[in-house]
Amino acid sequence: MKRSILLLIALTFLLISNVYAQEDSVRLDSTVKTQAKTIKLKEVGIVEKGKPVSRTSISVTLSEKQLQQTKGSGLAETIKEIPGVSILKTGSTISKPVIEGMHGNRILILNNGIRLEAQQWGLEHAPEIDPFLAKRIHVIKGAESVRYGAEAIGGVIIVEPPTLPTSGGISGGLNFIGGSNGRSGASSAMLNGGLKSLPGFGWRMQGTLKRFGNVHSADYYLGNTGVRELNYSAAAGYRTGKANYEVYCSRFGTELGILYSAHVGTKEDIDARIAIGRPLENYGFSYDITAPRQKVVHDLFKVKAHYDFSNQQSLAITYGFQKNQRKEYDFRRG
Repeated sequence: MKRSILLLIALTFLLISNVYAQEDSVRLDSTVKTQAKTIKLKEVGIVEKGKPVSRTSISVTLSEKQLQQTKGSGLAETIKEIPGVSILKTGSTISKPVIEGMHGNRILILNNGIRLEAQQWGLEHAPEIDPFLAKRIHVIKGAESVRYGAEAIGGVIIVEPPTLPTSGGISGGLNFIGGSNGRSGASSAMLNGGLKSLPGFGWRMQGTLKRFGNVHSADYYLGNTGVRELNYSAAAGYRTGKANYEVYCSRFGTELGILYSAHVGTKEDIDARIAIGRPLENYGFSYDITAPRQKVVHDLFKVKAHYDFSNQQSLAITYGFQKNQRKEYDFRRG
């Protein structure tokens, strides 16, 4: 009996050992062995040539799209949003650009490549420029602006008109702008084209008409703040493979009133205006312009010729003529 029990125990032990051995063999057979391998990727290089940046000048360009947002304003109001540029105003009719605190003869204005030679030393002398003609306006500030001359110590304002067409066809544009304050209105038209029979020839005509009345503050009208302005220009050019010829002429004409309250004679007049907090006179709305007022006419004529030689050299000749007439009528008391 004991032998039977011992034999049964031995057989059970052998059976259990066999089962574990089979599990171990299955476990060993299911093992997956891997081998490490090193793969080197080739380097990736990005090469780009950077544009040279001058450390001595700051140049800002107003595009045609940006100029659309300031249509109807003067040159100073057009560029006043540029950092470092502000305006110097006399009433609501006269505004001068100020670049880094400098204005007048310390700022150079180039109109279609010609220096604007006008009477601009006084605080009431606004530049005779029609922004409707400009396609782009560049403002250059900093030390590099002096390469344009001693007048550019404060900065340079470059007004560029559209390029003349060189193919046949006619195109143009028309702008109408109105304002409630001063019951103002401005209109401008531009027409340009070319000749199919003469490739390379192009022409352009442009005109602007403005009229403003007395502007209104929160409580009263500002007397004698009306403006009448009529500007027009014409250009023609011919371009060949190596040569380019251009003729340009323009007239800027304006008559504007100067705010009565801006003219004071004595210190007592200034103290009285400060004390009352408003002008002493009462005015209504009117388009009339009386003294003190200005009447300004500025004529510009330009001829330019450019020729490219075969040895990568070129020759450019520019002739400009300007005539500035300014009449100022002071306010006479009594």
